[in-house]
Amino acid sequence: FGISNCCHTSFCHTSFCHTSCSHTSCCHTSCRHTSCCHTSCCHTSCCHTSCCHTSCCHTSCCLTSCHTSCCHTSCCHTSCCLTSCCHTSCYQDTRDIIKQKDQDTRDIIKQKDQDTRDIIKQKDQDTRDIIKQKDQDTRDIIKQKDQDTKDIIKQKDLDTRDIIKQKDQDTRDIIKQKDQDTRDIIKQKDQDTKDIIKQKDQDTKDIIKQKDQDTRDIIKQKDQDTRDIIKQKDQDTKNIIK
Repeated sequence: FGISNCCHTSFCHTSFCHTSCSHTSCCHTSCRHTSCCHTSCCHTSCCHTSCCHTSCCHTSCCLTSCHTSCCHTSCCHTSCCLTSCCHTSCYQDTRDIIKQKDQDTRDIIKQKDQDTRDIIKQKDQDTRDIIKQKDQDTRDIIKQKDQDTKDIIKQKDLDTRDIIKQKDQDTRDIIKQKDQDTRDIIKQKDQDTKDIIKQKDQDTKDIIKQKDQDTRDIIKQKDQDTRDIIKQKDQDTKNIIK
């Protein structure tokens, strides 16, 4: 309350009538105080002590109800000059009106200052609430980030363990296969060695057999040669004897 856009007929009563609220629709009996008296508001119901200023002096306002206290210099024109209005007390009333106007102005300023302080206080509180909420949001974000980081690290550790486990298994499989390959190679080598030895033995046997046969052939031939020589010798001897 107490701002210009709040001034309309339903709100123009004593407690809400102030300087910024003095427009045509706000002029009624309950709203007749100093700050509400202006040209468009000076109708019959607005003629009272504090409202009798220059702009409000017109025929309808200068009635019997516009008593002695409403008579001041600026208001004493032809249409408003009643017997009771043209006397010395009109000057004192003007000073009283000015004094009242000053007081009203001070009250308005005081109220405006209070309104400003209240607004500033509320704004400060709102700012503190926003900062508090922001801080809480930041803490929540940091907490969530930390949790996310922990989850990522945990998952990475799990992945690393799985990789290491798989690597170890792969290594064992490779070693197992290599061992099997080695055994197969050794087995094949052993078999090849056996085959070579067997073949060598057979070759040796064949060579020995052939050698033996050659020896027998040589001996046989030698024996035949010896018999031939002996036979020839015997024949030669016979021929000599003969």
